Amino acid sequence: MFVDVLRRALELVSECACANEVGCPCCTQHTHCGEYNAVLNKDGAKMVLEAVLHAEKEKNEKNHPGVMPEKRCRLVKKMHC
Repeated sequence: MFVDVLRRALELVSECACANEVGCPCCTQHTHCGEYNAVLNKDGAKMVLEAVLHAEKEKNEKNHPGVMPEKRCRLVKKMHC
């Protein structure tokens, strides 16, 4: 489920049509940010999401070698139930 959330977040940031490098309220900004979204960066968000997705993929491959990704997801879900 965590990987699904990461993928959806990456889609959201990548596909947002805003031209602003810090993003917009639809992709990276938060209306309650105490720093007025000053530290946000759309490209930075993409890099972080891609890095975490890559790390999750490597972790899953290490923990379940030789298992196809589709079966690995089902296996992991069964382990958490």
